[in-house]
Amino acid sequence: MTESTTSLRTAAEDWPSRARALSPSIVVAADRIERERQVPTDIMAALHGARLFHMLLPREIGGGEADPIAFMEVIEAVSAADAS
Repeated sequence: MTESTTSLRTAAEDWPSRARALSPSIVVAADRIERERQVPTDIMAALHGARLFHMLLPREIGGGEADPIAFMEVIEAVSAADAS
C-alpha cells in the first residue's frame, strides 16, 4: 500500500463506524420502514447527520471522498440493520 492509499484508507475508516452507530436506530425502525414502505424522516435525518450521503463526493465540494471499500462497508452496515 502506498502512503497516499494508506492515508485515504485511514481517513475513510470513520465512515463504517458512523453507519454502525446508526444501526440500533435502524433496527428499531425496521417495522415502521416495512409498514410505511419508506425510510422514516428521523432515520433519513440521522443518515444525513452522519454525512453518509456526502461520503463519495470530492472534498473540494464538501464531500468525504471515501474510498470504494469504505462505501461498501457502509452499505453492509446499513443493510445488516435493515435490508429493506
